[in-house]
Amino acid sequence: MKRFGFPLQLKGKTILAIVLVGLLPLILSLLLTYFEEKRALRDAAGINMKGIAVETARKVENQIIRGMNEAQQLATIPFIRTAVVNSNRSYEDKNPEEIQRLILEWQESWRISEKQDEFPVFINKYATDYLIQWHAIRKSDYLAIVVVDHQGALVLSSFPQVSFFHGNSVWWQAVMQHPDSQAFVSDLSFDPGFGTHVLNVAVSGTIHVRRKTVGAISILLRRDSLFRSISEVTAGKTGHAMLASSEGVTILCPLFSLEEHTIPASVVQAFQQGEAGWLVADPDSHGLQHAIVAYAPLHMGMTLAPES
Repeated sequence: MKRFGFPLQLKGKTILAIVLVGLLPLILSLLLTYFEEKRALRDAAGINMKGIAVETARKVENQIIRGMNEAQQLATIPFIRTAVVNSNRSYEDKNPEEIQRLILEWQESWRISEKQDEFPVFINKYATDYLIQWHAIRKSDYLAIVVVDHQGALVLSSFPQVSFFHGNSVWWQAVMQHPDSQAFVSDLSFDPGFGTHVLNVAVSGTIHVRRKTVGAISILLRRDSLFRSISEVTAGKTGHAMLASSEGVTILCPLFSLEEHTIPASVVQAFQQGEAGWLVADPDSHGLQHAIVAYAPLHMGMTLAPES
């Protein structure tokens, strides 16, 4: 029996070697096919999500650009511009201290009328009624429309419960100090006066004869109007849209609170390239590993103040 054992062992090993040699290319081929298909699916998902990001960015842009365009349109209406010019004439032949006292007097009258939910008598009623009607058309998107003079004092408003003096606000300083800029767009921030988050869009008002800046117009956009643009966006089972700043600060997310987001440095670097794209994040802003993140920048189509 021992004499026949060796040839049988050799034969078995030979057959096994032949089988392995035949299976190895097949296994390698299957592995290559698997990884190639996986990469193709990942690329297809990334390209698809990039398209969704671009489409969502255009929706948000349209909301903001419409606010800027309408603010610019309001700045060209003669009786609104006249109201601003007349307010500025009140400061003629007055020194800074006298101007400050006059603004404080107006501010006190505004504060009294604000409690009564009405406008004080020194506010132009005709122009105010026009502004209120304009606001009524955009009520679902706008919280208020505010017109101020070159000192930052309120001239017109579509809503009584707004601050009177805006000379210390970032938006007023931005449009007044940078007249060559076409507009200012703020971050989305909480406004205690309205009890909600608002986005401030502001433009300067000019007299076209002398190209002199005489005041500014601010439109306060509702958070909900921007939220609607992203809340309905989905991609697969867990994919959703978010709004974030180029510095990596989450502004809007329909699923999680802002405090639950930490955007990794690799994603922030991608944001700052200024082009639409996608990448695989490890992790993403929600802590998920190997997550596909698509992004698209917002292009306002006009020159913004540096403070924007």
